[in-house]
Amino acid sequence: MTVFLILLTAVTIRISAVAIPRMMIHYSPVTKLNYNILYIMAQYFRIATKDFCNILLPGAFTGDTTMCPTRSQIEAAGLHIKKGYTYAADQLVPEDHIERLDWEYAFSVTPATATISAAGGSQKFTVTSYKRQYSYSNAGNRVYVEGSQTNVGYISSNNQTVGSGTWTAASDTISYGANTGSTQPSGTITWIQSEPFGTVPKKTLTVTHYQNADSISSYDNPVVDAFSYPVIPAAGGTVSPSYTYHQVVHWVSGRTTTISNTGGSLIFNKVFGTAEIDSSSGSAKAGSKGTAQSDRTTVATVTLTVSMNGKSVTSGNTIIEQAANSYSDSWENWTVNISADPVRIGARGGTSLLSGTAERKGIREWDSGSKEDMDDSGTPFFSIPAHSNGWSLSENILTAVENTGEERSVVVTASHGEGRNEVAVSQEAGVITWEYVFFIDTDSMSVPATGGTQRVNVSSLKRKLVNGKDSGETETVGFSVGWHSGDNFNSIDRSGIPEYVVFDVGRNTGNERTEYDMFTQEESGNTILFTCSQERGPAGFIVCGSNGYIERIEI
Repeated sequence: MTVFLILLTAVTIRISAVAIPRMMIHYSPVTKLNYNILYIMAQYFRIATKDFCNILLPGAFTGDTTMCPTRSQIEAAGLHIKKGYTYAADQLVPEDHIERLDWEYAFSVTPATATISAAGGSQKFTVTSYKRQYSYSNAGNRVYVEGSQTNVGYISSNNQTVGSGTWTAASDTISYGANTGSTQPSGTITWIQSEPFGTVPKKTLTVTHYQNADSISSYDNPVVDAFSYPVIPAAGGTVSPSYTYHQVVHWVSGRTTTISNTGGSLIFNKVFGTAEIDSSSGSAKAGSKGTAQSDRTTVATVTLTVSMNGKSVTSGNTIIEQAANSYSDSWENWTVNISADPVRIGARGGTSLLSGTAERKGIREWDSGSKEDMDDSGTPFFSIPAHSNGWSLSENILTAVENTGEERSVVVTASHGEGRNEVAVSQEAGVITWEYVFFIDTDSMSVPATGGTQRVNVSSLKRKLVNGKDSGETETVGFSVGWHSGDNFNSIDRSGIPEYVVFDVGRNTGNERTEYDMFTQEESGNTILFTCSQERGPAGFIVCGSNGYIERIEI
């Protein structure tokens, strides 16, 4: 008993693994006693066993879990010694001095969904990300460890499916510009916490953002841009109004559009007048003015009320007029006839007498509907083209001067109003003839027996006669000359043709002789006979030798 008291006192201060063996002794009485003492002390002081540690942290220890682990074994198993208590590595620890420390992670974002106006704007998200430590003890309490809260970082990304949203990760802000379309841009933002929770994957947050499609925010009052009626004919009838209107539409995005000439409810109101007005269509009807002549008159005054999209407007007064009752003449085109007498003038010139008529038919039509036939006549105007060489026109007398060239003609136009007609007058070509001239200045030559030459000047040409009169034009005509008959003894130098020829006659040693040569003009065939005669030659001659040469000497 004394020993037990001593041990009990010692354990009160510190229970050592050396003083109190942790091994179970089964066969030795001493060992049995030590175990019993240790067990009693453990029950009294609540020394932590492995079973107890497994309560705090399941699976912390295996094997014989009735044994008491040391501080180092407790900490190696993932448990902790509470603050304010200190134990050696090989010391046992009371249950009340052991705790399990766990980190709990918090990760949240607000708002969970963001919707941006079509006008554009931004949404900032508030992200909360931290971790806290909690203590679990034998009392079963879960106690927050003061001062353990620590911020935990995160990353973010924007999955933009449609539209043009801009994600600013640094400020956790999504921004949209104005949306002028009918689609709804959207996207998904994902945050991922930077630290995993033990074996649990990193926490993830997801929010969805949208932008509203553009929509109408308001309407302006309608505006009647134009409102008028055509003039009702004097014969009466129904006319429809012409009008335009519009309404400005304001959209959430800030844009404006205009609705023109559609969607409005129209009411036509007659202020005064005799014409019948259809309030729905606005058509105006008036009767005929008959055959009485009158000026344009006002038959009604009308207003137009346009209502659309909860707004309405009434135009100012618009007058409806009926045309004056008068007549109008309509004419067919002028029909023009023309003739010339004669239509062919001789080459020496002359005149042709022109005649013409102009007629047309018409209808006089009243606005009331009555009609009458009309006839009209006129005198046409005669004209010829400018620079009509050889032709002149004075009123209805066409004159052609003498024609010295080819056949020619001129077109005479008779015109009246839009009517036209033509007649052609021709003139015979000028008659061209030629007069041939052919003569020589001498028709004979007489040559002595000793011989000689004779130049014969020749005139060979033709004169142009137009319409039997000398035109003053001449042309040279070639000719030929040669032996015709008689003795053939002379020679002819023809190098001077067509102006002259030269006859050359040599010495005559015989009897008197005569040669007849013929000049023949080309084209005309005119001829001139030329006579060449030569005296008789000497009676004889002697041939003698001198210095070995033979000479002929005339006697």
